[in-house]
Amino acid sequence: MQIIEQFRMLAKQSLSMLSLSAFLALFFVAALLTANAQDESEQFTFERYIFKPKSSPLKAAQQTVLGAKQQNKLAMIVLGAQWCHDSRDLSANFSKPEMQDILNKNYEVSFIDVGFLQDRRDVTEAFAYPNYFATPTVLIIDPNTQQVLNAQDLSTWFNASSVSYEDYLSYFETSALSEAPITMQIFHPLVRAFEKQQGQRLQDAYAVLSPFLEAEADGTLNDTKPFYQYWTDIRNFRKRLNEDMLALRSIQQASVNQLTIDQFVQPAGSWELD
Repeated sequence: MQIIEQFRMLAKQSLSMLSLSAFLALFFVAALLTANAQDESEQFTFERYIFKPKSSPLKAAQQTVLGAKQQNKLAMIVLGAQWCHDSRDLSANFSKPEMQDILNKNYEVSFIDVGFLQDRRDVTEAFAYPNYFATPTVLIIDPNTQQVLNAQDLSTWFNASSVSYEDYLSYFETSALSEAPITMQIFHPLVRAFEKQQGQRLQDAYAVLSPFLEAEADGTLNDTKPFYQYWTDIRNFRKRLNEDMLALRSIQQASVNQLTIDQFVQPAGSWELD
C-alpha cells in the first residue's frame, strides 16, 4: 500500500520537518491501516469472530441478548471492522483456548461489522449508548436490564492490541461484573438529549472519514493530508466525548441543568467547518 512507502520516507527525515502531532497521526494511521502488510503470525481466528456484514445487525444483537437471558449468561456485543488491527487482534485472542473457556461459559457473543464506520446507532442506542466510539467497542450487557455493565472501562478495548492476553483473561472473568449491583440507570432528559446530539455529530464525522478509509484500503487514496487531519481531530473528539458522557452520567441527575450541559459541548471540528 502506498501509505507504507510514504511513512517510511517520512520516518527517515528529521522530525524537525514535521510537527509532533502530524508525525504521531501519520504513525498511528499507518499502523492501523497497514497491519495486514506486517507479519501477524497468521493468528487463528474462529469464523464467528470475523467481522462480516449482517442483514440486520440490530436483530443479531437482540437475539444475542435474548439467548443470554435464556441461558443465564451475559451478552457481549462487539462492534468492529476487519480493516482495524485492534479489532482483528481482539478476534484472535478471543479464539484462544483459555478465552474460549471463559466466553463459552459466561457469554453469548455477537460480532457486529461497522464496515468503514457505518451507522450502527440502532444497535448502540438499544442499550442506552449513543454510538460506538472506536473499533472495537466491546459492550457487556446485562440481558435482564439491557444495561451496559462495563461503561466505565469501555475505553480499555479501544486499543485492544495493547492489552496483554493475561489482562484479557482476568477482565472477561465475570466475577467482578456479576457482583456489581445491577440497577436501571435513569438519566436526565438533558443528558439524553446531549448524548443523542453528540452521537449524531460523531456519526457525521465518521461519514466524512469513511471514504478516506475506503480509498486507503483499496489503494486509491492520493491526497493523504486531509485524511490525517480529520483522523486526528475525530480521534480526539470521540475520546473526549466518551469521557464527557461518563462524567455527565456520574453527576447527580437532579442537579443537571443547561449550563451543566453546555460545559461539555465541544467546539466545531474540522470536518464540520470545511
